[in-house]
Amino acid sequence: MRFWPPARKFRQAYNGRVTPNISRRRLYPTFREIAFIALLVALVVVSSQISLAQNFSAKVTRYMSAQVQVNQFRGSILVAEKGKVLIEGNYGFPSSANISDEVKSYAVGAIAKQFIAAAILQMQERGKLRLENSICLYIDKCPETWKTITILSLLAQTDGILDRKIETGDQERLVSELEAAPIESKPGKFRYTNSGYELLATVIHKISGEPYEKYLQEEIFQPSGMTDTGKTLKPPSEDRPAVAITPSDGKLSEEYSFGRITSTVDDLYRWERALDGSGLLSRESITKMFTPYSAGHGFGWVMLEEYNRQAYTQGYGIYLFAASIRRYPKDDVCVVVLSDDADSGRISRDLGAMVFGVEYATPKPAVTIDMNSVIYDSYVGNYRLAPDFILHVVRSGKRLFAQSPNLPAVEIYPKTQTQFFAKGSDTVLNFVKNGSEKATEVVVQMGGADIPGMRVN
Repeated sequence: MRFWPPARKFRQAYNGRVTPNISRRRLYPTFREIAFIALLVALVVVSSQISLAQNFSAKVTRYMSAQVQVNQFRGSILVAEKGKVLIEGNYGFPSSANISDEVKSYAVGAIAKQFIAAAILQMQERGKLRLENSICLYIDKCPETWKTITILSLLAQTDGILDRKIETGDQERLVSELEAAPIESKPGKFRYTNSGYELLATVIHKISGEPYEKYLQEEIFQPSGMTDTGKTLKPPSEDRPAVAITPSDGKLSEEYSFGRITSTVDDLYRWERALDGSGLLSRESITKMFTPYSAGHGFGWVMLEEYNRQAYTQGYGIYLFAASIRRYPKDDVCVVVLSDDADSGRISRDLGAMVFGVEYATPKPAVTIDMNSVIYDSYVGNYRLAPDFILHVVRSGKRLFAQSPNLPAVEIYPKTQTQFFAKGSDTVLNFVKNGSEKATEVVVQMGGADIPGMRVN
């Protein structure tokens, strides 16, 4: 194929006899064609994104439906990536229920420690305290044994002060209640407790001269756009039987003032977005908050590795977390799950797996096996899950029960010769015999973690 007229016509043109139409055949697309191709590519990309979003939404819907059917989940979830909410919804409520803001508010339990930590860091930025200061600088009649306890050790939960059942009120009464319990050890060893953060709340009150709840509202919640956080705690519904083998952190923190803080999935997502070091707190303070000081714990957060990436979530103990916030900082992913009594920690972890295309387990009804109840005797006993937490396993006739301190006994059913579960819960108890006639240990599987407990008698 020729792109130019023959040479003879060139000569004729130059002799003046012919004026040829000499034009190069177009080799490049026009602007209109480029725009059309770009539009097609964009449509393919958008269509692919819509398909992925629909697939993700369908996975979440199936998973949460299974949580409702198998574990009686009732609560709210939110999943966001790179500043965009992928899915948000309420599950387990009657279709006739009016899902108002009040219904969607839940006690946040241990998550409230993050707010207290932020307030303390903010006060340090403003020159009102130093993390290295002794707690005794802010407490009248401070016990002699507390003089080595710093603000930092309270934030990192390495203070050594044991939890006590207390009624919140004035600082002097709080200190007298806590002083009655001896310090477990010298500051430095991590121990998941609530009392230390209650003391930090009194420090906020001492320095600001106003109730710490008011300080949080004005200096933490309002600047972060958290308009539905800090409401009076509404007691959870009592219309469902107790199925929790270990107490939820929300239940345990009810007796502390921060245990009355409530929030919504939207507000907790706003909280997560506020932790970018650009406004609420400086980048230096954010770094301190997310530094693993002991056992992976920072200030109200614990740093983990999940799915080959960093993950931050609320502080962790042997308890069921009915409120969970999970952030994957390098991926800019946030997952929030709130409920009254579900294993929200496990659910938030599984929702994170869906975002990253990692394998997860959809809840399925456990099948009870036939088992000679005489074997139950080998599992009966007391198991220490923490220094101050004993799980009791008892037999009543042909039935086996697990009971945590201050909770009703929950019947557990065999799914294998050594694995037991409670109906309406995905918590599993694995009894380990190690060659003995009786179990020497129980491993509680909950929240995606294994919690071992050795037999104590």
